[in-house]
Amino acid sequence: MKARACDKCKSLHQAAYTNAVATLPHRNEVLLIRDEPAYEPIEIHVTPGIHNCCPCEEHWTNFVGVAYASDRLDVISEDGLPFGKTEESCTIYVAGTRPSDNYGDATLALNRNGSIDLQYDMTVFGVAIEDVSSIAASGDDLGSLMVATTNIWQGATMTLVTKVGLPDGYVHVELADVSGEFTVWCCNPETGGYVKLVDSQSSPTTEIPMSAWRRFTGRTWGDGIPYLPVHVTSSSPGTAKLRLRYWNYEGGELMEDEAEQKITALGFVFKTPTGDPVSSPQTNDWNRNEYTYNDSTSTLSMTLRVEVTPALPHHATLTGRFSLPFIGGASLEWAPENPYGEVSSETAYSFVEDADVQTFTAHATYRGYPTHNSGFGRKTVTFECCGKTISQDFEVFFPKEGTHHPPCSTCADCANWFYYWRDGGVCGITANCLYDGTFRGYGFTMPWCDNLIRLGAKAARNNSGPEMFTNSYTHAVITVTGQGKGIQCVAETIQHEQHHIDTYNLFHGQGNDPDRDGIPTTDEDTYDGINSNPDDSDTYNLRAYDSSYLSYGDDEVRCRKFEVEPEPGKRVPFYPDRDWANPGCQHKEPFGPAVE
Repeated sequence: MKARACDKCKSLHQAAYTNAVATLPHRNEVLLIRDEPAYEPIEIHVTPGIHNCCPCEEHWTNFVGVAYASDRLDVISEDGLPFGKTEESCTIYVAGTRPSDNYGDATLALNRNGSIDLQYDMTVFGVAIEDVSSIAASGDDLGSLMVATTNIWQGATMTLVTKVGLPDGYVHVELADVSGEFTVWCCNPETGGYVKLVDSQSSPTTEIPMSAWRRFTGRTWGDGIPYLPVHVTSSSPGTAKLRLRYWNYEGGELMEDEAEQKITALGFVFKTPTGDPVSSPQTNDWNRNEYTYNDSTSTLSMTLRVEVTPALPHHATLTGRFSLPFIGGASLEWAPENPYGEVSSETAYSFVEDADVQTFTAHATYRGYPTHNSGFGRKTVTFECCGKTISQDFEVFFPKEGTHHPPCSTCADCANWFYYWRDGGVCGITANCLYDGTFRGYGFTMPWCDNLIRLGAKAARNNSGPEMFTNSYTHAVITVTGQGKGIQCVAETIQHEQHHIDTYNLFHGQGNDPDRDGIPTTDEDTYDGINSNPDDSDTYNLRAYDSSYLSYGDDEVRCRKFEVEPEPGKRVPFYPDRDWANPGCQHKEPFGPAVE
C-alpha cells in the first residue's frame, strides 16, 4: 500500500507531532467542523449614541454589522438566527461549515458604522469517525458494538472522514487502549483487495501525508472531502479506541483535530448447556448437556446460560434471544421474564462474582412427553445477539422406569422403556410383545393360548448369564443365558420367549413325549444341539433354581442357549444409538451395549 508510511517515517512523523505539541502554540483562529456546528463566541461592543454619516437620521445610531462572511462560515446571533448587524452590545457565534482550501481563507469582517473594524481570518477543517454498522444496544460506555470475529464482512464498519481542504499536513490513524486483538482493514484502490490499515499487535499506528491520503482514499464527498470506509475485526473479545487525527503547523502554530471511537467486541459462549454431550457428557446443574424428563410432571425444565465478555456497564442495555427446537407431543413454555426466549440486561442479565464475566439466563419448560422415540436425543439450542448466532448441542432422555409417556393402545401401564423402545425399533419389541408390570421375571409366553410375548420389568435390566448347567446323566456341562443389559437384555429375552413359541408350534401334537417337556423323544438328543434325557423333563436340573422348571426344564435350557446362539436369521437386533433411556446406552452413566 503505497500511501502507508514506512515505520521509520512514522516514527519521524510521530516525533514531529510530539515535538510540535510540546513546543508550538495552538493556532487560535481555527474552527472545527462538526455534524452539530461547534459555534465559537465573538463579543460585539457597541457604544451607545449616534454618528452623523448622512442626512438620514435613521442611519445615525451606532451599530456593528457583517461586512463580509465567507461561505465556509455560519454566523448567528444569540437567538440562533443569521446575524446581520446590531445596535447594542451582544455576543454572536461563528461555526465552520466547509473546509478551508488555504490557511485563513474563512474570513469574517465586521464593520462599525460602515467602516471595517474587525477582521477574523480563520481556518476551517475537521475529522470524524462515522459508525455505519451500529448494533442495537444502549449505553454511552459501549461505543461501537460488534461481535468478535475475524471475518471482515461480519465486523464493525466505519468511515474515516477528513474534512480537510488544506494542501498539506498529516492524517494519523491509531488503535489505542486495546484489550484483545483488533485490526482495521481498508480497500486498496490500486488492487481492489483489502489490506491492514492498523492492527493492535504489530502496527497500531500509521501516519500518512495529506496529499497521499487523498490519493489513497480515492473517494470524496461534496467539497472534495476525502473519506475512507474501514472494517474492524477482532480475534477475541475486548475493547479498543480508534483514533483519527489531522495535524499541521503553519506560521509556527499547531493546528489539529482528533476524533475517537470506542469499539467493544463482544464474545458469547454457552455455559449451560456446554460441552460435547457425546465425548464429555455432563449432568450437574450449571455445566450440563444431558437432560432427563421429570416423570411425575411429564416436563423437561432447562436453564439456559450464555456468558458474554467483556463486562459491560450495569446501566447498559443489550438484548438477545434463545431458541429451542420443536419436540412433537410437547409444548414449549418460556418463563414470563423470557417471552419467546428473549433476554435483556434489564431482566435476565445476571452479574456473577467475576466482574469481567456476565451471563444471559433464560428458563424454559417442555410440557408433555414426546409422542415418539425420535423426540429424544441430540438437540440444538441457539442464542442470537448483536447479529451473531451461536449454537450448542444437548441431549434429552426419558426416565427408563417411568410410566407417564403418552397413552399406549396395548399396554395401559407399560414402562417408558417399553413404549419408546417399541416405537423406535430399538430392540425388537414388535406388535406381538406386551408389557406385564405384575410379572417379576424377564418374560413369559402362553403358546397354547396365543403367540404373544409378555415382558416383565426385569427384561430391561441385567440378564443373568453366563449360567452353567450339568446333565444329570452324562455329566456334560453347558453354558447358556445372555449377559446383556438394557436393550440387549430385552433382545435376548425376546429371542428366548420367541423360541418357546416356535418350539411349541413345531412339536405340539406330535406325541411321543413321555416326559411331557414339549420335546419329542426323537429330538431330545439333537434339538438345538443339546442332548437331554427323553424320560426326564428337567435333564439339567433347572428346578434347583426354580421348582416350576421341573415340568419343562429341557425346553427352558434350550431357550436360554438360544439367547446366546440363536439360529441364523433369528437373532433379535438392537440399536444402542436409538436408546435414549436414563439409564441407557447413551447416558453419562451408560447402561447397555456401547454405541459404535
